[in-house]
Amino acid sequence: MSQNHGSHGRVHDAMDKQVRILANTGGIKDGKIDMETAIDMAATSHMAAFPLSKCSPACILAQLKAFYDDLKCDKVDAVDKQGNPVRLRFAASGF
Repeated sequence: MSQNHGSHGRVHDAMDKQVRILANTGGIKDGKIDMETAIDMAATSHMAAFPLSKCSPACILAQLKAFYDDLKCDKVDAVDKQGNPVRLRFAASGF
């Protein structure tokens, strides 16, 4: 399996849409997304991919924040679901 298939693929598809929207609204600076925004987007993507899971959004956020706090990350690369840099031109095309 990969990030393109099954439930894992659904999470990546949802995150990809959010990254494209962020790119189109000017939320990506120097090819990076601030960690707080990335974590919020990841939690939202999880909820979109698993709508029947009844997972608590607060619990998902807490788990993601704890994980990334341990890594001491402050920004992440703005990439699509294939790991390619997201640019406004790319994000606007929908492909």
